[in-house]
Amino acid sequence: MKNTGYFFYLFLLYLITGAVLLFLFFKGPIEIFVNQFHTPFLDEFFQIITMFGEGILPICIIIILFFRKIYYGIVASVSLIVSTIIVQSLKRTIFSDVLRPKAYLKDVPDLYYIENIEIYSLHSFPSGHSSGAFTLFIVLAYFAKNKIVQVFYFVMAFMVTLSRVYMMQHFFIDTYFGAAIGVLISVIVIYYFENYSSLKNKPFADKPIYKLNS
Repeated sequence: MKNTGYFFYLFLLYLITGAVLLFLFFKGPIEIFVNQFHTPFLDEFFQIITMFGEGILPICIIIILFFRKIYYGIVASVSLIVSTIIVQSLKRTIFSDVLRPKAYLKDVPDLYYIENIEIYSLHSFPSGHSSGAFTLFIVLAYFAKNKIVQVFYFVMAFMVTLSRVYMMQHFFIDTYFGAAIGVLISVIVIYYFENYSSLKNKPFADKPIYKLNS
């Protein structure tokens, strides 16, 4: 994954730092600490940023990739579909009874929740938004190759994970493992398509989708 460059190095730093934080604090202290820093601006900002992890925005980004090159769109689509299936399966089977912060920290006084958004209570682990964001942005970083752009993509993925803690939708451990799953799946999918699939060498895959018939 040498093409991911700075994104991968920053992700390794994130894994190491996150592992230390989880060893020291686990559930509760990190989320309560972050909860102190709510402002109207950050409430709006993180409600926008979090949309890059799930829903229409990732789909729009993948569509744009198809208009750049069909190969890019297929790799991103497969990565996102596989990571989503794995994360959602884990959330609703093995970890179906894991509580989210709202339920787990119900006895902590004066916690702040953003108005007019639904705060969930169950299916906390792992974070689907975090997985989706890191899945998508590491694929973008791989194809971008530019180091500054890769740093930007990492920051965007990280901000999605932070948004989930800020909005009290997830614990840090949820976002940490969600991000790890997303990156792992993307690396496996990219490695497969780059080294074992013949798709990369197909003439149609090197074209944008609107030139498919030309």
